[in-house]
Amino acid sequence: MSKKKDLIAFIRGEIENLEQDLALEANTRLQLHAMNEQLLGALREMEQMADGVSTTIAEAHGGRRTSLKALVEKLKVLVRNWRLFKQNQRAAIVQDLLDRHDDETSS
Repeated sequence: MSKKKDLIAFIRGEIENLEQDLALEANTRLQLHAMNEQLLGALREMEQMADGVSTTIAEAHGGRRTSLKALVEKLKVLVRNWRLFKQNQRAAIVQDLLDRHDDETSS
């Protein structure tokens, strides 16, 4: 009877370990999904900025010299948007790393 109890205790321990592994895997999948969403958003934003640059350059090639001031202003806006985008991405990465560190230390 003692062997059966030991076997049952061992099996329960293994089941608990398996449940913990599955919970960890599920959490990891959720984190990967969130990271993919962030990456997709960043790529979309970068694509929009690249389109803006392309449009501005195309306008510059087809335009007159008199609209040079407007072109320069458009380029300034694009550069400001690019810098803001990079700052936001850096901040998001840092925050994500801090959140993960907090999650790991609290577990």
